[in-house]
Amino acid sequence: MASAANVMKTPQGQKLMFYSRYFDQAAKGTDLFAQNMNWVTTAYCFPPFPMIGMVLNFLKHQKKDCVMIIPTINEPWVNLVSAHMTDLFEISKPFQTNQFTILNQSGKRITKKYPHAMLAVKLHFETTPSTLTYLHL
Repeated sequence: MASAANVMKTPQGQKLMFYSRYFDQAAKGTDLFAQNMNWVTTAYCFPPFPMIGMVLNFLKHQKKDCVMIIPTINEPWVNLVSAHMTDLFEISKPFQTNQFTILNQSGKRITKKYPHAMLAVKLHFETTPSTLTYLHL
């Protein structure tokens, strides 16, 4: 879920493959939810906040591990994150201005601050997390 303007790059500067919300000539495809993700081993996701739950459920159904950027807010999807999280890193504190940028309408990069901390979480959907194995009967 990206665009040609904000796609992630390798350390060597090569753009990673991505899916776009709208048509983008550089995208691997349009509409993440219509894709077969068999070729993906680990995804990187920074979905719009209202779509986090849908993206999590899609990746869980596809059994695809991911690193996802999420806000520290109390939403129904928090339980799903907690159940499958294998690692966590705080990217920014509330209102911090030096971690995220966006493009304004004229194409200029400006800082973006969020009113809550932002986390990078590593999620493992391939198997039941070890923290939950004791619940199996």
